[in-house]
Amino acid sequence: MEVSKANVEQIPITDLVLPESQVLDDYPKIRAKMGRNLSCSEKVNRYAVHESGHLIYLLRTGLISSVPDARYEGPTIYCEGDTIQYFMAAVTSNKVRLSDKTFVYTKDILDKLAYVAVAGTLVERALLGIDEETENASDGDKGTLFKHCYAALERDQIDFEGFTLWTDKYEEVKNESKGLSEADPLAQQLKKLVFMRCFGVS
Repeated sequence: MEVSKANVEQIPITDLVLPESQVLDDYPKIRAKMGRNLSCSEKVNRYAVHESGHLIYLLRTGLISSVPDARYEGPTIYCEGDTIQYFMAAVTSNKVRLSDKTFVYTKDILDKLAYVAVAGTLVERALLGIDEETENASDGDKGTLFKHCYAALERDQIDFEGFTLWTDKYEEVKNESKGLSEADPLAQQLKKLVFMRCFGVS
């Protein structure tokens, strides 16, 4: 399944940057880049494939029990400190959230989060190869995993093993994804779901 050019031209961007921060140099450049990429159906297809990789492993690890249990977010630009940040889509578990300060981490949960984190890039690579944004997306996923690891260290005194988790799970998922094809029924179904839930297009 691919999206049409007419559909992608209607994808909105959630802008969480306050007006006073929109004067930062990076804001107009990043906002314009997001708009350009969202007008390109090949890019939107790539983002959907990446997020479907996360969704596959959210299901496999049991971090969600069904696709409605996931949280789906579309293109978003926001401010973190004095830095403009953005993501083109995000599919995460509703029950394991960095914003939930009461969540209790375990080593098993961190293992599962690591599988999910590496899966986006590896499914994208397996199905589409890489492009100029693949590394940025991978760095973002790694950063999210590390934030969970730091939260586990601070709240539950679990040793920080983010680098080891990323490396170990990367190799495992890389081997598992070698035979994956876009024709795979589950991959097709989940990509279609991401198109609808994250981008509002079908």
